[in-house]
Amino acid sequence: MNKLVAYFSASGSTAKLAKTLAAATDAALFEIRPAVPYERRDLNWMDKKSRSTVEMQDPNCRPALAGDAAPVAEADVIFLGFPIWWYREPSIIDSFLDAYDFSGKTLVPFFTSGGSDLGEGQGRIEGLAKGARVLSGRRFAARASESELQGWISSLHIDYEEAAMKKLISFLLLLAIVLASAGCGAPAQTPADPSPAAAEEPVSESAEAASAQEPDDVPEAEAEAPAAEEAPETATLVVYFSATGTTRSVAEQIAALTGAELFEIVPAEPYTAEDLNYGDHSTRATVEQNDPDARPEIANEISLEGCTTLYLGYPIWWGDSPRILSTFVESHDFTGITVIPFCTSGSSGPGRTGEALGELAGTGTFLASTRLRRGMSDAELQDWIDSRG
Repeated sequence: MNKLVAYFSASGSTAKLAKTLAAATDAALFEIRPAVPYERRDLNWMDKKSRSTVEMQDPNCRPALAGDAAPVAEADVIFLGFPIWWYREPSIIDSFLDAYDFSGKTLVPFFTSGGSDLGEGQGRIEGLAKGARVLSGRRFAARASESELQGWISSLHIDYEEAAMKKLISFLLLLAIVLASAGCGAPAQTPADPSPAAAEEPVSESAEAASAQEPDDVPEAEAEAPAAEEAPETATLVVYFSATGTTRSVAEQIAALTGAELFEIVPAEPYTAEDLNYGDHSTRATVEQNDPDARPEIANEISLEGCTTLYLGYPIWWGDSPRILSTFVESHDFTGITVIPFCTSGSSGPGRTGEALGELAGTGTFLASTRLRRGMSDAELQDWIDSRG
């Protein structure tokens, strides 16, 4: 039984999950790569003209694929991984599904996101993977363990023997067609030689045809150039969540002093003044903060590719970081990144919030958090930045 884990990853989160899944299933691993890599500005969900936004608004968009052909023909069960973009699968996944023949195969979607589910994407994948048995997709954190993934796989009840039998039946039917074609019009006493090579030839041609249809028009050198040029600009990021504007003000000041790119963590459901009423134990913020497993959904996404230093800002809620920060750190791979947390509050200190976020992330180097105040002078803030370096 041949298994394949094929995945697309822009920020590294899905790549990390896919590698764990491949290890848990003893499957081959294949990365779905766009001919033109996505740059940081391409993933700016707030810009309606950014590449990803334009692509996701066009259901017929099919970004070109790069790299060698995927070993789809040899696989019986294919796990298909991707991040959620605009509440469905990225358009590059549609390109992948269009490029190959999935007839008779079992296709299992898995995905990463700040909190969004696959939504209409499940139906789209089923429609594009013609002839495949498509199982219901599931969302995982990037740091999901092998045991967690193996438990999920067991719950799918994939009948590998049945899949292998279907493959054998398909081969026998194909062999019968070859024999029938060879026998048409030929003398009965000279049947065609039904050799394995002859029987498998149509399969090979089918695979080549699928590969030829891959929209791989951009030269590799040209595709890599933009990513290399963007690297210096993406080395430092300032990422923040702010419900009242206080943390935003400090984050903007840090970005201005460091020349870093600024990214706001936007909740899918914005917090209202009523949500932040700490005197009411039934309010949204209070309920979330009292539940360590709460993970509020994030509406936007950012790639951390190329980032080496990340300033992470947030207010202090009930003596802790807001749960949406837990959503964020669990959704990204911080390998090779130094994370410098900072917080704002009326009087509460940061406690161990920085270290706690690092424990949730499981990757990267997280420093202890520092409480900063709105209205700090540039000189004061620069001193703090220098002390973190």
